[in-house]
Amino acid sequence: MINGDSMYADVVRVDSKGRITIPSTLRLLLNIEEGDQLVLLFDESTQKIEILGPGTDNPVVCITANPLENVLDIISNIGNDLIAVTCRRIDEERGEYKCKIVLNKKALELGKAKGLKCL
Repeated sequence: MINGDSMYADVVRVDSKGRITIPSTLRLLLNIEEGDQLVLLFDESTQKIEILGPGTDNPVVCITANPLENVLDIISNIGNDLIAVTCRRIDEERGEYKCKIVLNKKALELGKAKGLKCL
């Protein structure tokens, strides 16, 4: 606990392969078990990583490179099955963005129909 708030802090070390160990207290709090899939969300402005635990419904990572209007159309069609979106502008003249879209597995077919390449 930090300052009596419901926050937990710990220091972890990154190994040579870029891996970290999630401390047992956090694994217990997030109900994380071996083999679970987690979603890591990175906020570039705050330099913070958020971990979405195994309650996230079968996350799938998809990518696309499209004009912003197309990206907005894709994510609006995915609706509540959207978990996270990160985009970077790759072509200023054409207004094209490269985006990584994390969605629930049940929206996978819709994402593919909209032209997403999913991993």
